[in-house]
Amino acid sequence: MSDDLGPCGDPAQDEDEESAVAWRRLRDIFEEDGLTDHSAEGHIFESAHAAWRLRLEQMPRLAARCLGHAAPPEASEELGCRTEAGSATGATVWDSSVVVSRLLQASAGSGGPFDVRGRSVVELGTGCGLVSCVAWQLGASRVTATDRAEILPLLQRNLAANCASTDDVQRRCQPRVVTHMWGSGLEEIYQTIGGRSDDGVDLVFAVDCIYDQEAVRPLLTTLSGLCRGRGGGDEGAIALVAWDASYRRQREQDMFVSLLPEYQLQSQRVSHAHLEPRHRRDSVSIFELRSCS
Repeated sequence: MSDDLGPCGDPAQDEDEESAVAWRRLRDIFEEDGLTDHSAEGHIFESAHAAWRLRLEQMPRLAARCLGHAAPPEASEELGCRTEAGSATGATVWDSSVVVSRLLQASAGSGGPFDVRGRSVVELGTGCGLVSCVAWQLGASRVTATDRAEILPLLQRNLAANCASTDDVQRRCQPRVVTHMWGSGLEEIYQTIGGRSDDGVDLVFAVDCIYDQEAVRPLLTTLSGLCRGRGGGDEGAIALVAWDASYRRQREQDMFVSLLPEYQLQSQRVSHAHLEPRHRRDSVSIFELRSCS
């Protein structure tokens, strides 16, 4: 990817008018100014005091075409845009990921539940990988990024570009990428983090994963399993779930919340009002989930 991460041009000037219409739909689903630019070829995330800087590749044209169901063949192969607009979500960075990343940064060194240093974290529906990259930069001992197989090429490129070892982090494990379909078994995730029963997960992130009613129960199955743990010395994880009301998925979000007791999960809203105004978005909701069992 080139150093120029500015807008990649207006698809309205392209020959494909369907793509141009879909592009406008992608930009118009937000109700307030966003923290990300879905028309850019990349997203830049800079830490406090500019200690480090992330540059994540995006695929905006692909996202727009997938949203309009006019995806070229290569889109289906790379990002699985065959059936629904939700399949395109991994092609760009979304605002909730930025807010959660800023929350993790503000929690660094606090010893609180969202201080990732020295902890094993798993991200579900990782997409472009912003939250996983931030967790790694903040000192997570183990980062496991998961998504559908079709999303992984873009994710792997971003992890490789932003989580390279340096002299002060030579002993740190590099982030691992695992294919995981929500609702399926957790064996591959646990095999990645370690074979012992007490090699558990401390934190799980699921950011902007609630966009399709059919996916709510599978997502809850995976979250419930990770929060419950696998017995032995594994006490289970805390999950951080976030979504943006601007995406107009209220029915799916309400369904997710109403089903939490059925999956033995209890929730608590997490405030991000302490973040700088430029780092938060009022429409973003964040919840901490823990197992009741």
